[in-house]
Amino acid sequence: MERSTFKTTLAYRLQIFSDAGLIRKVPNRWQLTQGNFEMAPYVVIPDKDDTERYQDAPFGNPILRTILIIGHIGIDHFQVGSGLKASVAGICKHLNLVHHQVFPSYDLQLLQTHESGLEIFRSYIERVECENSSWGKRKRKLAKLIIPNSDVYRKNFLEKHGWIERASKLDYEKDTDIPNYLRPEFFSFVRFMNYCATLPETCSLWKRPAQLLKRLGVRFQS
Repeated sequence: MERSTFKTTLAYRLQIFSDAGLIRKVPNRWQLTQGNFEMAPYVVIPDKDDTERYQDAPFGNPILRTILIIGHIGIDHFQVGSGLKASVAGICKHLNLVHHQVFPSYDLQLLQTHESGLEIFRSYIERVECENSSWGKRKRKLAKLIIPNSDVYRKNFLEKHGWIERASKLDYEKDTDIPNYLRPEFFSFVRFMNYCATLPETCSLWKRPAQLLKRLGVRFQS
């Protein structure tokens, strides 16, 4: 019953993508766990463009900005892997403080698995950009400490044909848009779900620790 409930719940959250033909098969819990372990090092270890993305920001250093981000986002920042357990509020805060040089399809798609998630984020980032209250000023100041030209970054979401509008139309990245130093399977939430669905569906309990360690070490094998 528990396994059936998990897959049913996941299928419900993925329905927007399944209906559009973007997700072909819903992964089970074991497949998702394997994918989470394999992706974890790619999430925790900074990408090759990290220095470029945060250059000249007062708190652009990975350690310094992580301290600020954890203080602002809280436990949701530790939702390494699929991100399915992250709250809408946590994802909104993440997108405001973590610099994405290219279309952030993973986080926007993750928002789309929540009821009105994309609309909630639009309202949030508009408030950050425009609101002259103490709340708005604090959010902008915090983003400026971490992201160079943070005001330009926010406009990528809000402008006509910008990132939010594209996501609402299910207009995501093409294969050629993904930087060659990133794993395509981990670039978007949809790609990750499809990848997880290709992993082994079952494994005996006593073999699982070794299999998960193997997945964890994939990044270091090349």
